[in-house]
Amino acid sequence: MTLAKIIQKFVPCRQDPEALAPITIGITTFAARFYTYFAPLLARIRELDQQSEVVVTINGEHQQEFDENYRAEILKFIAEQPRVYPVFFPSFRGLAKLWNTVVIHASQDYILMLNDDLSITAADCLEKIKLHIPRNGYRSFTINQSWSHFLLSRQEIEQLGYFDERFLGIGEEDGDLTWRYLDEYRRPIANLRIRGIEN
Repeated sequence: MTLAKIIQKFVPCRQDPEALAPITIGITTFAARFYTYFAPLLARIRELDQQSEVVVTINGEHQQEFDENYRAEILKFIAEQPRVYPVFFPSFRGLAKLWNTVVIHASQDYILMLNDDLSITAADCLEKIKLHIPRNGYRSFTINQSWSHFLLSRQEIEQLGYFDERFLGIGEEDGDLTWRYLDEYRRPIANLRIRGIEN
């Protein structure tokens, strides 16, 4: 066996920095945003990316019964899309709970988390995000200085601990993780500036 083949066998090859890392896309949503935001966003994602799985966490309303018509409509819409998996919360839960649920159910080690009220205007937007994963050393990053769209490394979130579900509403769970990330890794979470994804 030649030296080159021995090295190839026992020394791991460096991953191609231009390879597209497989991701899970996570979306959080609720009834009031179904037609206006969620349905167009998911349709756009499936137009641009047929392969990535999508985990959708569907929140209930505060102190209200879950709308059965909405449940039927969103299930019908999701059933028409390939590789989309819903998780329902019959009553309202904080955003931290929804994000953690996406991470737990994701099959991939990199999770692109999206708010439901986003617009993806650039056809290469998701590809650029995937390409940035190896370029960023396979670490987590925010996009356009916002926690409305960010990518999580499973390895990092398991080391840091998940989002703090004691934040029962919407807000502060991202700031809490920002400070824990800085404390653990002695560096701020990276940021990707990208055109074509807008709140």
